[in-house]
Amino acid sequence: MICAMLMAALSLGFDYSADPCSIQQINISMNTEPSTARGINNCIQMAGYGTGSNHANQAYTYYIYYSYTAIPTLGGSSSQALSINDIGMIVGWTTDTFGKKNAFIYDDPVGTVGLGTLGGDESIANSINNACQVVGEAKTSEGVFHAFLWQGGQMIDLTADHKNATSAQAINDCGTVVGYLETNSKKLAAILYPSRQILPNLGGPQSQACAINDRSEVVGFSQGIDLKPHAFLFAAGRMIDLAPQIEESMALGINNRGDIVGKAMFNSSWKAVLWTEGKMIQLPNTEDIESIAWSINDRGFIAGQATTAFAKYPRAVVWQPPGYTPATLNCK
Repeated sequence: MICAMLMAALSLGFDYSADPCSIQQINISMNTEPSTARGINNCIQMAGYGTGSNHANQAYTYYIYYSYTAIPTLGGSSSQALSINDIGMIVGWTTDTFGKKNAFIYDDPVGTVGLGTLGGDESIANSINNACQVVGEAKTSEGVFHAFLWQGGQMIDLTADHKNATSAQAINDCGTVVGYLETNSKKLAAILYPSRQILPNLGGPQSQACAINDRSEVVGFSQGIDLKPHAFLFAAGRMIDLAPQIEESMALGINNRGDIVGKAMFNSSWKAVLWTEGKMIQLPNTEDIESIAWSINDRGFIAGQATTAFAKYPRAVVWQPPGYTPATLNCK
């Protein structure tokens, strides 16, 4: 039902112009410390993190044009918010009083709730869908990180029979999960759960799947024959190199319209990029330094970070398509 509803709502999306000048970069960081926006939902709420007063990472939820709110930890000093769904529920990790990372889910006014582990002492939540299913990685009793699915208050090991490390990076609203696993030869391989399908690569020995949309289109990066990372799209059983002309690239997010974001190397610097309608667009950066696009929602808003020439560190930003004003930013 959720999949059908969201696919029917794709008309809310934005058709990007091929002109990159029509895309506006907005600095959403509220202070002068390093920060990044990692996840963005269709209400233009973002999940991310920045450096707090104690010089440790602090998880935040951002509201474009408005404000940002610090997310309480579970007793420790550091936290990162990595994903947010359309209900406004946020997941990530926070340290406990012993300094160990614990996966959390945050919902106002419930607050921050730990998700537990797989028998070990650490866990990280990477993604949440609109069915409130959470995926990530957690240590087992053997001390190895394994991909997990958390639903209904229970954490499930997706690779209980695998002795090496695994990770779940993203989940779509149909419940399909992507991530990677460490093979017996100690190489990382992009994988789909629950089928445990290993995706093909682009000629090199290693790959990682980073995001998936509700059409089961998967993006990530794979080593090529040059052993450098190349952004890929896996769709309809085909593995596609998204930037064969670029020496290094990574695809990090995809929306339900098939627009893809990530980063690519230009003149020895990583720059945020958008792939749409068969074209790759370098996103504007007002300071023309390094930038990364982490995620994109169905309305065309992109969350990421951009490094300024003045401060020399990343600041949380959102790239906004034309035609939106504060009055038009709603969940309708």
